Amino acid sequence: MYVPGFEFSNLPSQYQQSLANLSASAVRKIDRMLRIFALISAALALLTPAAAQNMHYLVFDLNSASKATALLHTVRPTSRQSWPIRPSAVLSPMSKNIQLRRLHARAYAGESLVYADVIELEVQTRVPSAPEATHVHDVTVAKDRSAFALRLPIIADRLIIDRGTHQQTFDLRDLQAKAKELPLSGFAGAVEVKSSNQSGPPSNRVDILVIGEGYLEQQQALFAERADEFENGFFSRRPLREYRSLYNVHRLFVASEETGADHPPYLANCSSSQCCADPVALNDLRAPRFVNTAFDSTFCAGGVAHRGMALNIGKVLAAAASAPDWDVIAVLINDPTYGGRGYAPSVNGAPAAIAVGTATASAVLLMTHELGHSLFLLGDEYRIEAGDIRPYCSEDTPSVRRCPDNHTDETDAGRVKWREWFSPDLPIPTPAGQPGVGLFEGASFYPRGIYRPVDNACLMHTLTARWCPVCSEATIASMYDGRFGMPEAGIDLIEPGTEVPAPQLPVQMIGGQSKRFTAFVLQPEGETIDMQWLLDGAPITDATTDSLDLQLDSADGEVRTLELRVVDNGPFVRSTSKLPLTVHSRVWTLQVEAPEGGDFAFCAELSGAWYNPLTPGQGLFLDVNEQTPLIFAGWFTWNDADEREWYTSQGGFEQGSATATLPVNQTDGGRFDDPQAVVTAPVGASNLKFADCESGQLSYLFDDGRNGTIPLRKLLPAPEGCAAACRR
Repeated sequence: MYVPGFEFSNLPSQYQQSLANLSASAVRKIDRMLRIFALISAALALLTPAAAQNMHYLVFDLNSASKATALLHTVRPTSRQSWPIRPSAVLSPMSKNIQLRRLHARAYAGESLVYADVIELEVQTRVPSAPEATHVHDVTVAKDRSAFALRLPIIADRLIIDRGTHQQTFDLRDLQAKAKELPLSGFAGAVEVKSSNQSGPPSNRVDILVIGEGYLEQQQALFAERADEFENGFFSRRPLREYRSLYNVHRLFVASEETGADHPPYLANCSSSQCCADPVALNDLRAPRFVNTAFDSTFCAGGVAHRGMALNIGKVLAAAASAPDWDVIAVLINDPTYGGRGYAPSVNGAPAAIAVGTATASAVLLMTHELGHSLFLLGDEYRIEAGDIRPYCSEDTPSVRRCPDNHTDETDAGRVKWREWFSPDLPIPTPAGQPGVGLFEGASFYPRGIYRPVDNACLMHTLTARWCPVCSEATIASMYDGRFGMPEAGIDLIEPGTEVPAPQLPVQMIGGQSKRFTAFVLQPEGETIDMQWLLDGAPITDATTDSLDLQLDSADGEVRTLELRVVDNGPFVRSTSKLPLTVHSRVWTLQVEAPEGGDFAFCAELSGAWYNPLTPGQGLFLDVNEQTPLIFAGWFTWNDADEREWYTSQGGFEQGSATATLPVNQTDGGRFDDPQAVVTAPVGASNLKFADCESGQLSYLFDDGRNGTIPLRKLLPAPEGCAAACRR
């Protein structure tokens, strides 16, 4: 149980009444419990994925000379539990690729390395142009891609940004002290984040942050309406519809002084953001138009592709600090002219995955297409005859970037990565005009040498189509392989932290006694999730749910293994290379002891902190006195208004029993360090029941009708010998 913001100098009235009305012994026990609260909270942060901790959130800009400048520093809460230390980032980068600016970021706490990652900033990127629903042009755009965000563990005090040719060192404590002096300090936490779809903890979900650009203060309702349209449209397509529960969607409204985006006028040979060399700009009825917006959005990215949108990425990342656990950012621009862009992330998402789209009739389709680039790392499937014929990707050439999931340069049917999706009787390679999945030449502007899965029936080809089977598979693979950001290893279908007992430590079992094992399993739509419990690698008959009552008659001292295996058997993943991503498991090590006789009962070893893994941030402090025999419980929870509610219970129990019924009391009217009388009144009753030293349940019934049953898990490992001590 963890109550954020707890301070010993600001105890609520419930604690005061407990001091006034309970025995001196009980008072001392309460006080002792509260004094170890900080230690308990620290332990919970390790065991519970939703427990909040802080991190450094920084935004930098990298100029043409590769010098990094800090734009923002803020300390933000995060559900992240680990930080990458990539071996490749420990050494200085060596990149001769002129299309990328590669740097390594390393953070230290004292002399200890606590973070190391690779960041790649694109120098050249493709952007959409020409008539709506088609895409051409291969243009060089770099300036608005130079900003990147870093999220570092709060214990870090020093950051090194290594470009290879030179290094820069930043004192994080100094940056924190001077945070208000940094150029974008006004963006951090300046706006409220609203969650339209909060399905679970960010540490085990894909988190999409939707930001409005070019909306006036009085246009919040319009932004909300368009955000609804985007979200509902995005999740209306298969397979996103089935997997919506694996996503969180948050919204951030940032008001602009003026509406829309910049429309620079046409100028041949243009080389600045104040004009546009793309002849399409001649048909832009809004040009010339320059407006003051929150993120400086403009058409004609790089001055050469009118339909390509550019943003001040640094400002976007600074505003995104209000929702610091984002994985991808979708920017909805309040402009009726067609335009968009998809920024693909770096290795770890440090240069953000950002999708940009304007408010046209094709807005939802456009944003979904751009998120295909930014979130799922898919490539465009259209071609132009005048396009480059040099291969831009390869499956096995080390010096060339690896092809995305829907592109390949492989023509051997037996080696094509989506061969399991081939339609029967189609020749490989496949002539144009054929329906089904095959190997069609031409993709990502390239007329030859690069192949796509279908002829034109895919959203990555045209904005009027659905995902092709190969792209659908890639969306599922992206959720499970972590390409989107956090968690780095991808979404786990077994919600981390919900396992009872905890699998991190050996589980003590008594021969002949039953013990329950449970975990919360995520369930996409369609009943595609299969569960199976295995003992020592062998399936247990009829054990196909998320809980198992296990009884072992093994000899004393035997060690065995129990596994919960969860498999997503949905129809969207077929490729041999992707199938392992659909298998998730948890393994417990079981230490079996010979029975010592008697049933499980209350004992002093049950004292301590208990909580429900599905509702972190609340729980029980329990103190059991066998000699009295008395039980004291302090219950810390929250009401529907997100306000703390603390209850106390104290009562006797029958020795030899593992069940106790206790009153539930609530105290009002007191202030800390104030002799004013307080009032304690019964508000309900509860029943405590324990199955063993690590699991139990609390059932409650309040006078106002509220009732329920809460599964309990021991916060810290049970004391050695607990199982034997609690046998009667």
